[in-house]
Amino acid sequence: MQQLCDEENKKTIVQVLIDDFLNEIMTEDEKELVRLSFSSDCTQEQLDNILKNWSFEKKPLAKSLLFAYFQKNHPDLKFNSEICAILKPLFQKYRFNNIAIVSPFMKIGKKLNENNIFPMVLKGLAMRYFRPDLPRIMNDVDILVLNQDFMKTIELILPFGYYYEKIDVHSVDLHDNKTKYNAIDVHRFIYLGSKNDKNFLDDLFKRATLQNVFGIKAFVPCYEDMLFIVLANLSRNLKDDASKAGIVYAIYDCKFLLDSKKDFNWDIIKENAKKTNTQAQIGFALKLINQISKDVISDDIINNLFSFETTQDYSTSVLFNRFYLKNLRQKCRSMKVKDIFNNFGEYLRFKPRYFILKFFIKHPKLIRIFIKDLF
Repeated sequence: MQQLCDEENKKTIVQVLIDDFLNEIMTEDEKELVRLSFSSDCTQEQLDNILKNWSFEKKPLAKSLLFAYFQKNHPDLKFNSEICAILKPLFQKYRFNNIAIVSPFMKIGKKLNENNIFPMVLKGLAMRYFRPDLPRIMNDVDILVLNQDFMKTIELILPFGYYYEKIDVHSVDLHDNKTKYNAIDVHRFIYLGSKNDKNFLDDLFKRATLQNVFGIKAFVPCYEDMLFIVLANLSRNLKDDASKAGIVYAIYDCKFLLDSKKDFNWDIIKENAKKTNTQAQIGFALKLINQISKDVISDDIINNLFSFETTQDYSTSVLFNRFYLKNLRQKCRSMKVKDIFNNFGEYLRFKPRYFILKFFIKHPKLIRIFIKDLF
């Protein structure tokens, strides 16, 4: 992190954090593939150069699936027969996987409809509805129901062969009895990492439309709300170091949503962020996407929506938590009561410092003072 204090680079903390995130989730050839996916003047030669150096044996399957999205954006460019022989079964594998994940929703959704519950589809399930022709990275199904229907929804789903370990404040993860895998997430509100998460729910349902989703009557968010959810989820996954495989595909989802509506209303995004106090998270997600491709999100859009200072403060807190406080927290949590007596000096070295610095996380100005010496 020496670059933070490098006078020649003079990078902002936002830029440093974005660079670190991108280097963690994507290699240089993957960044180039995504960038070219959105480029209007990508050539066959550029595609061939990427394929020439792409190691299908070493790359995670989820990364090679990116070529399905590239192909969708550039149908005029061709893969040779050898590459097609590799990609065709890969694409089919994910399509069948998507069907297997979505299929239970059809049975469960029918039961919910019979009981006058009409869920809202979220995340991968919603994007699968929008783009049924493209295979996706999907591990489960996410639905949102009204708070008064939350417990009833769970009771109706359990007999289909599911169980849960605990009910969180915002949702419950329902696991398949046979596979033990998480299969359905039922939300009563969308967790955004803010104390004001619920503040846009009424507007979300008002703007949503009741559609036939895989044979089920379900609410589908409008394009603007869907983009807001994608951006918030992207930022939260980066912060929490979660769902790395899906982070890259969120960029394609953003581009699709923006291109699908000519009169896209950015004011809805701005108002949602204001109501839920997530301006910084949304601004950061937009800046990260802009770093990959300005063909998806332009500088003008970002500058008109969110202030630099807000995003800077958020990045400062995330960077501090990620590169310093996280390690200190893990060290302290690993200490047992007996460690206090066996190695009191070690205890004093870490515990007091952790409790003091934990206070900093909500005070970016204090963090800036601290990191001048840290980096």
